[in-house]
This record gives sequence, C-alpha cells and structure tokens, in this order.
Amino acid sequence: PALAGLSVTGGVLDVGAAFDQMPGSSQPPASPSDLEAPVQYYTTVCLAWADHANNENGFEVFRSTDQINWQSIMAVPANTTGFDDTNLLPGEYAYQVRAFNHAGQSDPSNVASVVIQVPLGITIHVADLDGAGVWLNRALWQATVAIEVHDMGHEPVSFAQVSGVWSNSGEVATCITGETGRCQITSPSL
Repeated sequence: PALAGLSVTGGVLDVGAAFDQMPGSSQPPASPSDLEAPVQYYTTVCLAWADHANNENGFEVFRSTDQINWQSIMAVPANTTGFDDTNLLPGEYAYQVRAFNHAGQSDPSNVASVVIQVPLGITIHVADLDGAGVWLNRALWQATVAIEVHDMGHEPVSFAQVSGVWSNSGEVATCITGETGRCQITSPSL
C-alpha cells in the first residue's frame, strides 16, 4: 500500500507495518541455483548461476578453500547471474552465492568447486621492464630491474621464474612473480 495521503492525529503511524504488507518486502529472496565455476585462463574462475528471485537487492558471492570457512568476496546488483573471480593462485576453491534484500539472505546456492592447476607449457611474454640505477660511490653503482610477465590473454602471470645474468659481474639473478605478475631484481655493486 502507498503511504501517500495517510495522516495521523494524536497517534503513531507504524511505517514498518505498512512496509511489511508490501509484496515481497518482508520475505528474503529465493535462493540462486545451478552455480557453476568453470576455470577461464589459469587465474580466473567465471561463476554463473540461475536467479529465481524477483525481490532481491543483489547477490553475495562467497569463496572458501576448505568448505568450512566462507569469505564474502563480492556483492553484485539484482538480476546479475555471473561474476569473474580473478588473480587466483593455484589451489582448490569452492563457491556459494546468496541473494539478499532488506528482509535478509536466501539460503546458499549449491557449492561449485574448482581446482586451479599450475600452468604448464603456456606462452608468456615480458609486458613491462623498468630499470633504475643508483651510484653507490664514484666507482660503483647498483641497478634494479622490475619485470612484469603476462600470458597470451594479457593477464598477469603469478609464480613465473625470471632469470638473467648481470653483464659486468656474470652473476645470475632470479625472482618469482607475484599476484600482479611483477618481480624485482637488484644487482650486486657493479
């Protein structure tokens, strides 16, 4: 019912009761179902689910590595039926989705599990290479090189081992890329 035109003289208007009579406003939304979690690339999971609610304000996406402890990772708007979880490290992941509105949350969807493997035989390239040098004294200087590695889909590559040889010293330098696909090598005094 609309509240327009209602007035109260010498009493109290129970706005909450009026809202409770509105269709769907006092009920949590229906649960999403058919949750799927296919791996795209090797660091991204593209979740998809069926929306059965007509009164949700949005959906909350949960992730777990043990199916006991669930962490909310994103809330998406009403009528959304998918979410991409990116920059994942190799390992096992489980997902659930709940619809929500001001009355509460739905029961969780089914659990969708996925294993992200360490990629083998992928093609990667150096996306960025930044160098800087600092004079330590009149005869010696130190160089730092930051390397960023991407895959063929232009996504950052985690756990890539990058190696090189410093030309003046012949020393081998190695670093392992992190979640952003970057790592840094600092030379000995050159």
